[in-house]
Amino acid sequence: MDELTAYLLDAFGLGVGPARLTPVARGAEGRVSLLECTTGRYAVKQPFVVPVGDSDGSAGSGGPDDDGREAVVRREAGYLGQFARAGIAV
Repeated sequence: MDELTAYLLDAFGLGVGPARLTPVARGAEGRVSLLECTTGRYAVKQPFVVPVGDSDGSAGSGGPDDDGREAVVRREAGYLGQFARAGIAV
């Protein structure tokens, strides 16, 4: 079992034992994988890395990309809220 799979099992309380994480699709904002473990099957979205820092590549906050990152997080939170209200475990 790889480190990411072990982390997911622990972080979300999905038990221990055999598990497999298989990439199944590439979305506009990230890779979607199937996590199969003893407690069930789950979709795992791994967002693509958003560059951090200013336009000159330096690290720090307050750069031109900050508004874009916030918009991505807000949009994703909105989707997750809709899924949860529809009864889909997120």
